[in-house]
Amino acid sequence: MAACRAVLFGQLVDDPSSWPERFPTEQAQEEERKRLFRLIEQLVLWENTTNETVLQAARNEIWASWRRTCVDNKDHPQATELFNPETLPAFHDPFAGGGALPLEAQRLGLESYASDLNPVA
Repeated sequence: MAACRAVLFGQLVDDPSSWPERFPTEQAQEEERKRLFRLIEQLVLWENTTNETVLQAARNEIWASWRRTCVDNKDHPQATELFNPETLPAFHDPFAGGGALPLEAQRLGLESYASDLNPVA
């Protein structure tokens, strides 16, 4: 079963409560959430749009969560194809609208796909 996800980095980073071995108390989990939210606060600043230090910190968090998800699913019948710890999964947005989420996914290092039924979008 995949790890619980929080609405961090577009739901790409595990909530600390899903890592009880690393964050065993509510206080430890809250401190980790605050650390992750400080990173998000840095990501949304216009002047950090191309700041590789901030972007790499976010990418590192995404990779850590993905690798843990791969470990958690190592016994899945299709683990080799679906849970490769060396390849991030692609981001799919079937209701992309103006494409902000797929663009952010690409900026954070994911292969990204977008579509929308609305011809204006």
